[in-house]
Amino acid sequence: MENKEWWDAASFLWNSRKLILYITGAVTVAAALLSLLLPSQYRSISSLLPETGERIAGSLSSVSDLASMAGLNIGGESDMSKQYPAIIVSDAVLLNVVLASYDDTNSSGTGNLLDFWGIEGDPMERRLENGLKILRRQLEIETDNKTGIVSVSIETSVPEVSAEIVNNTVRELDKFIRTKRNSRATEQRRWIEERLGDVEEDLKKSENKLREFKEKNRRTGDSPQLLLEERRLLRDIEINSTMYVELKKQFELIRIEEIRSTPVVSVLDVARPSVEKSSPKRRVIVLNFFFFSFLASIITVIIRYRYRPLIERVASMIQNKERARG
Repeated sequence: MENKEWWDAASFLWNSRKLILYITGAVTVAAALLSLLLPSQYRSISSLLPETGERIAGSLSSVSDLASMAGLNIGGESDMSKQYPAIIVSDAVLLNVVLASYDDTNSSGTGNLLDFWGIEGDPMERRLENGLKILRRQLEIETDNKTGIVSVSIETSVPEVSAEIVNNTVRELDKFIRTKRNSRATEQRRWIEERLGDVEEDLKKSENKLREFKEKNRRTGDSPQLLLEERRLLRDIEINSTMYVELKKQFELIRIEEIRSTPVVSVLDVARPSVEKSSPKRRVIVLNFFFFSFLASIITVIIRYRYRPLIERVASMIQNKERARG
């Protein structure tokens, strides 16, 4: 545009300042009132560092090759931390979280999350499915790739409920992992127990063979062939004895692992009720609406200026038609 057109446009904007201020003010006031109607939300977060299972794999490293040959994966828990986000949102973890009891300080009542979110209807399976969908949608799970720390958080209208949901989720996660770990330990114990029986039988056989050899051959020093046979029998006993002792140690270790009930999830930060609301950010809402409404009103005025001749012609045509009808 030429200088005159720029000046005319600026003059049109100035003359339309009341309209711009009116639109901006009306939208900003409406946004402020709307933000006051929005319920306050409170976020609780828990940070946890999952156990990788290296201790378990290390204690069984001496028999891991034998287990692999038998189709049993002893050291496969080291990647469990990568599966935590998927495990957390599974029905196995979240179902008990939904059905747990929560104290709603706003209503002075106690109930599960179906009651807290007002999920009604029949059958119960449909209510549970809707509750699980809402919980999955509201739970936020983040994993720090550098540290492996997993953060679990949620935002609700009651700070105590937010904290309870997160802590219940962490407890159910730990319960699920411990159950799987104990089942895995049971599988390992059964395999070692079976292998231990086989090795014990082999040891007895090799000992009996040496005994029979000694009974038949009192003097072996005069025969190189008998010396070689004796050494072979002694070597078999040594190998079977070493395997038996090692498997026996692993059997005792895995029995301890099987009944161990200590937590596998190390909680770095327990979720606590927040004293400050996390949303809505009313000031941000009002400022955003103020900015965009101001910008939109200016654009509207510029469009009116740009197409003013066309708008005036259309308005004139409408007036003429009305007059003709009159």
